[in-house]
Amino acid sequence: MLGNKYFLFTLTWLASFAVSVFLRFWGFQHPDSFLIRPFIVLCMLFGPSLVLSFYLAFIARQTQS
Repeated sequence: MLGNKYFLFTLTWLASFAVSVFLRFWGFQHPDSFLIRPFIVLCMLFGPSLVLSFYLAFIARQTQS
């Protein structure tokens, strides 16, 4: 199921949209200055790359055989 490119493309866009809506809602609820936490920044910066690397290394390899 995750081998379908269109499904994966749609899933990625939906996840990005959900994060965007959540952050927008959070901004409306908390209009004060945003406290930058290094852990959150690092997760947002390196998280997608790590998830994609895991997918390519383990899941995509299994679907090819």
